[in-house]
Amino acid sequence: MNCEFFCSGSGIQCRIGTGDAFQLHGGSASIDSNHGSWSSGGQGQPDSPLRLHQRRLSAGAVEFWCTLRNDSGKRLQLRQISIFDGLLQAPSAAWQVFHGELFKREEYFGGYSYFTGDTMQALHQTSGCFGLSEDLVFPGIFFTHPDYGTVLMSVLTQERCKPVWTLKRRSGQLCLTALESWCGIPSIPLPDGQTFSSERWVILHTPGDIHTAMQQYHKLLARRLDFAGRQSILREAILWGSWNYNCRPRGHCDIDHAYILGNAQALQKLAAGKPAFVMIDDGYQRGCSNARTTSFHGLDNFFPNPTDGCDHALFPQGMQAMASDIRKAGVRPAIWSTPIIRTDTELARRHPEWLLRLAGGREFIRPTSWLDYSLPEVREHTRRCWQTIFRDWGYDGLKLDFWTEMFEVPDIRYQKQDKTGIELRNLFLSDVAEFVPEQGYLLTCCNTNAGNPFVGRWSHGARTSIDIGNGSWSEVMRSAQWQSVAATFYQGDAHLCDADSFGWAENISRRENETWATLALLGGSICEIGGDLTRLSPDAEKLLRTGTELFAPRGKGWNSLFQGLGNLPAGHWRMESAQGDLEAWINWQSFPKALNLKQPVHNLWTGETLSGTYLLPPHAALLTRHN
Repeated sequence: MNCEFFCSGSGIQCRIGTGDAFQLHGGSASIDSNHGSWSSGGQGQPDSPLRLHQRRLSAGAVEFWCTLRNDSGKRLQLRQISIFDGLLQAPSAAWQVFHGELFKREEYFGGYSYFTGDTMQALHQTSGCFGLSEDLVFPGIFFTHPDYGTVLMSVLTQERCKPVWTLKRRSGQLCLTALESWCGIPSIPLPDGQTFSSERWVILHTPGDIHTAMQQYHKLLARRLDFAGRQSILREAILWGSWNYNCRPRGHCDIDHAYILGNAQALQKLAAGKPAFVMIDDGYQRGCSNARTTSFHGLDNFFPNPTDGCDHALFPQGMQAMASDIRKAGVRPAIWSTPIIRTDTELARRHPEWLLRLAGGREFIRPTSWLDYSLPEVREHTRRCWQTIFRDWGYDGLKLDFWTEMFEVPDIRYQKQDKTGIELRNLFLSDVAEFVPEQGYLLTCCNTNAGNPFVGRWSHGARTSIDIGNGSWSEVMRSAQWQSVAATFYQGDAHLCDADSFGWAENISRRENETWATLALLGGSICEIGGDLTRLSPDAEKLLRTGTELFAPRGKGWNSLFQGLGNLPAGHWRMESAQGDLEAWINWQSFPKALNLKQPVHNLWTGETLSGTYLLPPHAALLTRHN
């Protein structure tokens, strides 16, 4: 066995491989409450009600968790849960750490998204706290070595808490603490006579790299979770969204009945028999025919009359008639919405008690706010909104935007104190999923999902890069950087990965448009396109037709992110596909890049056959298929 996990008189121990290449030792698990603290591991407390459990999953993986039985005769309030607090010993200086927050963090009250460095750091130089980013960060931390392989510490459940790690030096030794974190309530209630169980943790070792460890982790998840993406229509459908590449006078939200219908008819021809959806984005709500508003309308748009949630100057027949006309065009209707509200609307004025509260007198950036999902009245109103979209209006897909703030911002304080943010998040998503029709979909987006697979129990897929917007080269580079990292966390069918739309941007060259389309196709497992399909130039039509024809159900993906320093965006990609595996080389530089092609390849964008030493032009992509 290459992963041993056990308790001894010296505490919780974990040994990886042979020798002392990587060890956790001297550890303990503990829970602190309002009526005392308990620990397990090492000398601990012999009569402690806290128990540490473990179960071997494979030669290289061990599951472990804690339980606490409350027979105190009192209601306990659990204030801190530590799964491991001990030493990490890894003598070789070649060990590196990888965590999503080493690339970027998301903090509502910290400047939104900001970059934190590269993708990996030397273990002996790494310290800090990892796991609190508010963008659904991947719930695991990797330790990788060129000779000893990769160790992943993660969780197999996320029912109540999310995992957080701290690395710090103490007396010359590296200390690792693995905690369970939650927000929304100050402590977790444990009534008398009941047993608390932590999340199920896992430590996994593979002789391979981070991609291999990720694949093994997803295999473990697949044994116990039913992911919506496995059988989702998004695995084969073509989505057209009205937001990106929208160059009309009022910008991305400039839509109306005629514009949507015209693109539905054009999409039906472009999709060539594949399932296809027209996804109406922001801009249909009440008041949108005026100049672009300073914030979005979401659940307030459906109050007090849910079915009257559109601007009749733009959609004079209403949204139900719009959905019906989309179907008549031969494609299926989908729509955008968000639980965000404006504080200057009738909903906020009539129900200020519904607004989500923040600690320390803080407020969300006005005029936006969210509702408190711990309140039954809020849940009832929200469910009625989903009923309106899916059942009354007849939409088959939902792009759900700006929703994570209700559950991820550490400062939130729910009025009902019985559920954590994660518990309410799971309830919220299961409520939405209840209304999604068969062969419909739920697609989540901002904050862009940074790899959390547990959302995929209800959400079919997630947007994983920032908006491509107008498709300028700076927007392409920014999105490509995000997607190069995010794609690492998505493996086939657990949670489908949407890199965002590709389309035709007039402000960049043909090659540059092909480059972004290449990354969007190989960096994700959803095919989304944008732009006015009724006014395509021959080059634009060729790009979209080639890209949509290449799309087929995807399997595992790989990119060269970890092949060397400075390899961001990634320049080499592979993707398993039902129509033959795809491989691409991308030159992000402003000068040619020499490729050594070991066998002739066919460039799917240009039709050229290339071999030998090939100079890939600046900002260009070579996309090939292996049958």
